[in-house]
Amino acid sequence: YTERGDEIPHRARPNKDSLLFYAWHYIDQGENFRTKKISPSKSPYEFQFDLIKDKDISEEINNSPLLSYLMFKNDKIIIDEVSPKDRFGIVFNDETNWTSHSVGKSIVSYIAGHAICEGYIESTETTLGDWEVLNDTLYANVKLIDLLNMNAGDHKYVTEEKGLIKTGRWFNQHGIKSYAENELKGSQKSKNKYNYHGLATNIIFNYVAHKAGKNFKDLLKDIWQNKVKIKNEVWITTPDEDSFSYRYAHLLTRYDYLRFARAILEDWQNNTCVGDYLKTIYDQRINKNNDEIAKEYGGQFHFNYPGLSSLNILGMQGFGGQQILIDLDNSTIIVINSIHYGYDDKKIVTKKLKSYKNY
Repeated sequence: YTERGDEIPHRARPNKDSLLFYAWHYIDQGENFRTKKISPSKSPYEFQFDLIKDKDISEEINNSPLLSYLMFKNDKIIIDEVSPKDRFGIVFNDETNWTSHSVGKSIVSYIAGHAICEGYIESTETTLGDWEVLNDTLYANVKLIDLLNMNAGDHKYVTEEKGLIKTGRWFNQHGIKSYAENELKGSQKSKNKYNYHGLATNIIFNYVAHKAGKNFKDLLKDIWQNKVKIKNEVWITTPDEDSFSYRYAHLLTRYDYLRFARAILEDWQNNTCVGDYLKTIYDQRINKNNDEIAKEYGGQFHFNYPGLSSLNILGMQGFGGQQILIDLDNSTIIVINSIHYGYDDKKIVTKKLKSYKNY
């Protein structure tokens, strides 16, 4: 992950006061970037609860950077923990729009799946050459599936650590057109190689917007209001210097993240058109190179998690420890919002997905 001056470094383990400051900072930062709003559904999905107390989760919520922990099992929330008022609850609650960070990459993929099912894009095999913004760049000859898999042969020009290599510009600061006319002008595709970075997702998102044209806002409303059935507003962020473009980070409340994950699980299990899209990107997933999160990547999702190889897990990950893991076969979802890393992932994710498999 890129470590910017306004973010806690990945491996730092700050104290409570520093974490509280950054929680406030991330919320305030999100306020500045949230320029595109999706209003709540007129009939939001209402959760059923069958709550139990889990000692491991309670310990972590009171002693780590965790903000929220939700476990959803067989159509009911069975674990629901949120940071108390004397910890981070002073700035975070059920109505807080918290940043997705790179979980937003998976959100963009889900939107792309709907764009295919609605006929705006032919398939995952489509090349992006019909978007004039990408003319004279390597991306004009790249298939959508290769962008979805972070496998576009672009590693000579952009990486997650360096941004746009030629200038060091960060991929969330400007619109795609700016990069295409500068750092990427005349670029040539290299051999496909897994190369995780945010520019790929921003290209996908803005390509979908281009293909849907004047219907793009209606497409987003249909997804969020009628499919996910959000209860609170969802905000879509834009680049620092181009409010007419889109970037992958989204801002949702903790329960709306769960509503989003539930929609994915429902699509997968009911073989909808979007479910078929999810199965396509699963089938076309690729191996990573010694990645610490998961062994495989497909369509902006993580697969084959260490310690969970016996389960069919579709995963989403974001800076600061944001996580959504879906056990597709056992109808289990874990959603985590966190200020930073530092919670015991094995204890509250890996162990719980195994122990609650047959709950």
